[in-house]
Amino acid sequence: MNKILTGLVFSIVMVISSCEPAVVFKSPQPKGITEITSFSSEFRGSFFCESDSSLVVVDKNIIYKTHWFDFSIPENRIESDPSLNKSGESLFVKELGECMIYKIQNDTVYASVRLTDTLFILSEENILKSYKGHQVMNLKLKDGDYEVIILSLDEDTNLELKMATLPGEVKDLERITPVKDVSYDDVEQYQVNPTQLEFDEILKQEIVFETCEYFKRVKIPMKDLYPF
Repeated sequence: MNKILTGLVFSIVMVISSCEPAVVFKSPQPKGITEITSFSSEFRGSFFCESDSSLVVVDKNIIYKTHWFDFSIPENRIESDPSLNKSGESLFVKELGECMIYKIQNDTVYASVRLTDTLFILSEENILKSYKGHQVMNLKLKDGDYEVIILSLDEDTNLELKMATLPGEVKDLERITPVKDVSYDDVEQYQVNPTQLEFDEILKQEIVFETCEYFKRVKIPMKDLYPF
């Protein structure tokens, strides 16, 4: 595979790869709150992600990101590259398993590949709760713990995505709720199982949850965005 496509595949892998959360929860949060079956209507819509220029869609029971990757390659390289197959108006990239529309200009092939990355999908294991104006997403991990992600609206109905990060001082978190060190290999990780009051205090003191993404609302019809 040529260097251009190698870089493209690497970029896509970097986008869809995820890291283990620094703080995990033993049970869905917050405790004592009934789970809901869909995202509240005010949270739904399409948004522009400022960090990576992707498009984010919040629908009834799913949040996903759409990325577009553009690339070009000399036309004469396609015939000699076994990872590429041109058929009619489509170009198939074997390593990506993707077919894409292309155009040829000045002996160069230009194409774009669309990647859809699911951030959260509601299921029996992935639990959603509405709490004090937030949408609290609980994603079940392989070991049975939960990653907790909080979605909040600002005054302009844009979205803030907050994820659990390492507290500045673990002892600050220990003052609120018991903390168990579950670190492994080179991954530093802590497990907590707060009561609803303790979860409130964690939110109030902003010890764990930190805004990591900001999604600006844009007006694009949902029917033009849904990938499935």
